[in-house]
Amino acid sequence: MTKHLKQWLILSLAIPLIALGLPGLAEAPETAHIEAAKGYMEAEQWQYAGYEWRMALEQNPNNLDANIGLAEMLLKSGQTEEAISHLELARKTIQKLPLDMVYGQALEQKGAYVKAAVLYQRMMNKTPLEPNVFRRLMAVEPKLPANQKKSLKIYLGKMAQTTSKKGNLALKEGKYNAATRYFAISTAYAPNDRDLNNYGAALLLLGNYDEAKTQFDKLKKAASGKWEYFANAAFASLGKGDSYDAATHMERAISLCADKAKKPLLYNDLGYIFESQRKWAQARSAYERAIELNPRFTKAQFNLAYVYQKERNYESAIRIYKDMLAQERNNTKALNRLGFVYELAHEDRKAVSTYKLATKVKPSEKDAFYNLSLLYRKMGEIKAADQAFKQMMAIEFNQLETVGDPAKAKGNLATNNRVTAKNGLLDFADVFFVEPG
Repeated sequence: MTKHLKQWLILSLAIPLIALGLPGLAEAPETAHIEAAKGYMEAEQWQYAGYEWRMALEQNPNNLDANIGLAEMLLKSGQTEEAISHLELARKTIQKLPLDMVYGQALEQKGAYVKAAVLYQRMMNKTPLEPNVFRRLMAVEPKLPANQKKSLKIYLGKMAQTTSKKGNLALKEGKYNAATRYFAISTAYAPNDRDLNNYGAALLLLGNYDEAKTQFDKLKKAASGKWEYFANAAFASLGKGDSYDAATHMERAISLCADKAKKPLLYNDLGYIFESQRKWAQARSAYERAIELNPRFTKAQFNLAYVYQKERNYESAIRIYKDMLAQERNNTKALNRLGFVYELAHEDRKAVSTYKLATKVKPSEKDAFYNLSLLYRKMGEIKAADQAFKQMMAIEFNQLETVGDPAKAKGNLATNNRVTAKNGLLDFADVFFVEPG
C-alpha cells in the first residue's frame, strides 16, 4: 500500500516535468556512445570501443563510466602505460573509488605492486567498509618485498580482527548491511565458523539468499556441526526455493539443539517451512509443539492462528488472538488480524469494532483504517468507507512528509538508524547468530 502510493506520487510529479521538457530529465549526450562502447567491449572489439569511449569523454570529460571504460579497454588491449596515464589524469578531477580501483589494478598489471599496495591502503583508510579493496590488498601482499610483505600481513590481520568485532556489534544493533560488509572483510582473510555463520545470517535477513547459501556451504565443507548453522542453512535453501532441503536442515538443527530456550524457536521455524509448502497439518503440529515448550511464544501463536485461518478453523484463530489480547490489550497487530478473521467468519460488525479499537489504541494505525475502508465498502456504507480511507491517506502523507525532514523525524531517530530485515523474515521466524567467545 505504501509502496504503491509512493510510486503514484513519483509518477504524478515526474510526468508533468517530462511533458514540459525540463533540463536534467533528457538523456545525457554521451549516453549513446557509452552504450555503443559497452557493446564493443563485450565483443572484444577494442579499437571501436576505444573510439566510442573517447567520443563519450568529448561530450562529458567527467563521466565516471566513460573514464573507467576507456581505462579498462586500454588494459584489456595491453596498453597498460596509456591506461595509467589516462587514470592519473582523470583522478586529478574525479575522486571516486571505482576510478582508484581500476588505477590500482593497472599498477598491478604493470608490476608496480608496492605503489598499488600504498594506494589500496589509502583507500581502506578513507573507506574502511570496502571488501573489494581489501581483497586487492590480499592479492598484492604475496608479491611485495619481504619487509613490506610482513608489514602488510600484520595490517591485514588487524583489519580482519577489527572488522570481525565491528560486524558482531553491528548485528546487535540490527545494522545488517554494515554487518555484511564487515564480515565480507573478516571472512576473506581469516574465515572462521562464527563469522561465516553470522555473515550468512545477516545476508538472509537482507534477502540475499545466493550469497547466504555460499557462506553456509563453506560451513558444510568444514563439517561444522552446530545446530545454528543447520537452522540458518535451512532458510538459505528456502529462499532458493528448495523447501524439502530446508525442512531437512531444520529437522537436523532440532536434533542437535540441546538449548531448551532455543528449541521452541526451531520448532516455529520448522512450522514456517512447512507452511511455505502448504502442509498445514504439519505446520500446525510444529507451531503447537513450539507453544507447548514456551506457552508465551507470541510469534508461534501468530503463526498458529494463521494456519487455523487457512484451515477455516476461525473459532480457534479467534481464540488465540483473544488470548493474546488478554495479555496485551493494546496489541494492534493482533487486533488487525482478529478483525480480519471476523470478516472471514462473516461477523462484519465485530470486525468493525475490532478495527476501530485498533485505531483508538494507535491513531496512526493506517492498516486498521485501510481495513475499515474496505470493509465499509463491502457493507455498502460508502460514506464511512470514504472517511476511513481519507484518514489512512492523511497518515500516509504525514509519514511521507517526515522523510528527509530531520526536525519531523527526530522522534524516530532510533528507528531510522536501525536497519531491519528487508524480507520481513523476523516477523515470522528466527535466524541465529553465534556470540563471540
